[in-house]
Amino acid sequence: MTTEKYKIVLVTSDRCGHCTVFKKNILSDLQKKVFEDKRLEWIHINLPDFKFPEQGYPDGMKSIILWFPILLLIPKDVWDSRNLKNSFDRINIFNAVYDNRSKRFDIAPPEKRNSTSLDGIMTWINSCLGPKKTIVVEKPAEKKIKFRDRIFS
Repeated sequence: MTTEKYKIVLVTSDRCGHCTVFKKNILSDLQKKVFEDKRLEWIHINLPDFKFPEQGYPDGMKSIILWFPILLLIPKDVWDSRNLKNSFDRINIFNAVYDNRSKRFDIAPPEKRNSTSLDGIMTWINSCLGPKKTIVVEKPAEKKIKFRDRIFS
């Protein structure tokens, strides 16, 4: 389980049909789940067209926008460094895999993909970060009293 903070970055485009469906069916529920998880900070980048701006985002961001919509899970320290290029191996992309030899991302094979649903996305987030820490409060043991061959709690 990690206590490290992450940026979850959604990149969409107004000209993308899949993005429109995603925004209509999943976006608001996903935002609620992300806001509840203290490990995550939400960023939504919506582009009017498919062109990613040259400035204003960490170096290397443009090269990992492989499709639309795309979800990225980036450690906060990597995002804050403003240079993603040196840390691609620490970045997770929904339904993508990173190849250490070629130093690039590619679409995950079908058996490694998650469903593009709220549950599928949350499963992916939790598989990347590990489950949220749950505090377990142990209940004190019940006292049992024996009286005339009967046990009372």
